[in-house]
Amino acid sequence: MNYIYEKGNDLVLKCVDDISEENWIKKQFADRNLAKIRKAFNFKKSDIIDQRELDAGEEEMDGFEYNFRIGTKVGSYYKLSKSVFGIENDIYIKVGSDFTMKHFVTTNNASVIKRLDDLIIEPLYIGGDESGNGKIPSKEYNELLKLLPNGYEVKLYSNARIESTLSNFLETKESSTTKFNNYLNKKLEQLNNPDLAKLFDEYEIQKLNTILEHLEDMLKSERKYSEKQWQDQILNILILLFPKYIAVFKEVKFKDIYSGKTRRLDYVLVDYLGHIDIIEIKKPMESAMISNSHYRDNHIPKRELSGTIMQIEKYIYYLNKWGKKGEDELTKEYKNCLPKGMKIRITNPNGLIVMGRENNLTIEQLSDLEIIKRKYKNVIDIISYDDLIKRIKITIEQMSKV
Repeated sequence: MNYIYEKGNDLVLKCVDDISEENWIKKQFADRNLAKIRKAFNFKKSDIIDQRELDAGEEEMDGFEYNFRIGTKVGSYYKLSKSVFGIENDIYIKVGSDFTMKHFVTTNNASVIKRLDDLIIEPLYIGGDESGNGKIPSKEYNELLKLLPNGYEVKLYSNARIESTLSNFLETKESSTTKFNNYLNKKLEQLNNPDLAKLFDEYEIQKLNTILEHLEDMLKSERKYSEKQWQDQILNILILLFPKYIAVFKEVKFKDIYSGKTRRLDYVLVDYLGHIDIIEIKKPMESAMISNSHYRDNHIPKRELSGTIMQIEKYIYYLNKWGKKGEDELTKEYKNCLPKGMKIRITNPNGLIVMGRENNLTIEQLSDLEIIKRKYKNVIDIISYDDLIKRIKITIEQMSKV
């Protein structure tokens, strides 16, 4: 029985011989002044920290216990003994990493540390959360260990090699090569298909919670913001929520080819392919979206909403008519704000409206508002601030379940 533990300034391997009647470690020292354990540790007598004979009942076994020093603390790491592991490079283990025997020895008793040493030419620091500059975090080190062959894999490989030779002379019992390849494919598929969502969920949840908190604070004190300040803050939030957009252009001028007038867009969003969309951001007025009264038994869009929809539809129409000439002019105007070689594209731009509140609407009003939203869905996405909050909360809830 062997296990790794920390003691003072030392990283220690405890070895308990509870099987043989003879103290086999003592015998190795007597025969060759060296004790080899699990084919991975080579100890001299000077590596012994302490030793004792175990009495029956003390640890429910007879036998002998040895505690060997395998590393010495240097700063926040243990420097592994070169003589114990038979290595040439300096290899360090992070203090408090809680590593076990599997981090040092494979199931077929091959030294993991020696394997690493054969591949590196500079110091290696294992454990903790830091990466880069010769440091490999605990999580990545555990993934690395999965690449090492276990006893079953070695057996399959050996059988496949033997079968390859025998099959030249006679029929073999089964296809060991196929069995080995199937096992290897399954192993590689598991290693090369990590759940990326889980890797980033913690960060994404923290990001979304921060956005949600900031948005709710803004809605509680909207009067503190000028219209431009409000628009800039909401725009920052939307860029984080919709990462397909890589750039925002403000005060964009374009030509109305029918009237000859120069018109202006407050904000234009650019996606990763250079396509542009239009966004209108209004401060949150509770009564800005849908009427309280009925028109022919329906709640209808209020002037603020219908006017904004009409404005965006006209802008989209003008931009499409501007066409290639507009693409060239916008590309030239904003080339310093775009990735090298990217060209602005005007291809049926979409519109996005962020405005109004839904928190005080009746069920009937909400139903009619949803009909209005869906009517324009193919061209314009209409989002209220309550809708935006709901989207963020649901996303956080779903990610937290994973």
